Amino acid sequence: MKKYFGNIIFSIIVPIYNSPKKYFEKCLSSLLNQTLIDIEIIIVDDGSNFECAKMCDDYAKKDYRVRIMHQVNQGVSVARNNGMALARGEWIIFVDADDRLSLDACEKLAEYLTHFGSDMVLFDFCRENNEYTKWVRFEFENDHVYEMKDIQFKKELYQRVMGVPTIIAGNQSTIWYSCGKVYRKSFLDRYKLTFPAGISKSEDKIFVLRCIEKIKTFSYYNQPLYHYLENESSVCHSYSENADNDRIKLMEILSEIAVRMDMELSLLTGDEKCSLIYKAYMRFAFGIISDVLLLKFYHESNPQNIKERARGAREFLSKEPFYSAIRICSYKELPKKVWLKKFLLKHNMVSLFVTIKKIKQWLKVRKNNGETGSCVTNSGGGAVP
Repeated sequence: MKKYFGNIIFSIIVPIYNSPKKYFEKCLSSLLNQTLIDIEIIIVDDGSNFECAKMCDDYAKKDYRVRIMHQVNQGVSVARNNGMALARGEWIIFVDADDRLSLDACEKLAEYLTHFGSDMVLFDFCRENNEYTKWVRFEFENDHVYEMKDIQFKKELYQRVMGVPTIIAGNQSTIWYSCGKVYRKSFLDRYKLTFPAGISKSEDKIFVLRCIEKIKTFSYYNQPLYHYLENESSVCHSYSENADNDRIKLMEILSEIAVRMDMELSLLTGDEKCSLIYKAYMRFAFGIISDVLLLKFYHESNPQNIKERARGAREFLSKEPFYSAIRICSYKELPKKVWLKKFLLKHNMVSLFVTIKKIKQWLKVRKNNGETGSCVTNSGGGAVP
């Protein structure tokens, strides 16, 4: 039964750029058929081709709750920012064009927010492909509003969002995605919180970090309401000629945030040498090295020969903060599964590391394709270790 309260509770922002029709239709179907109808769906077309743009316009004609904004291609950050500027709801939800929400997601969230509303609410999600569905749990305390004046909680949250995916009881969870969260619009407006333009990957990590610097309260709802599609053809797996420069730019912004957070914690704890967030930052830098090597230098679409690829990879690894991360992150601080990575990169055996990494990925795909089941298994993703 549809529920209606007479005002817009959620503004759901969907950036799109030439998304395949079959995925976009599933995404919009999950939004248009929500059991709570007090929503608006803001589709921001980021300079898509004619067919995709027309598909967006057709949805606006079918349902009054759908609003369309067409813009020249400027990237997902600008698209989300423009969507936020148009939003009229009390709360903001971001959904990617190839993902979807559970049909009762908005109804459940509306009920939850009446009791445990905060500046930002995190909820669980499912990772899906054609073979399996896995429930990613974040393992905070459910039905609890955390106060950021709790220094210990603030310290742990800062580290968790700045660092690599957290592994708890066999579950690897990535907390820095912009999706899988509800944001109070008045909070975003008050602090003028936006996504960083010009960052092509992990832009949401910067956004979420900026949010948690400002939030007063944080809560967690342990229901898998967001469904993330593992799409091998997505930008996360595509060849990126600028992957190295993009990651350097990303780390420059994250460095500023890490310094700010450590300074804040120093004042709160009285520890003048506090470097907790810087350590998490360096661990993240170590983690994303794999991304750059696989998405640029050793990607099958890279037109360079083997010698040129290896030379470019070595030059990248000589730059900061990646050079220091390989050396600063000690074996004691790293999971055993990445000890080999540290050893090989530290001794400039880059090609051998990538070969082993690709073999492991191939084996993982074979294993995953053999798994079936609905939303019951703990799993997760994030920066490549």
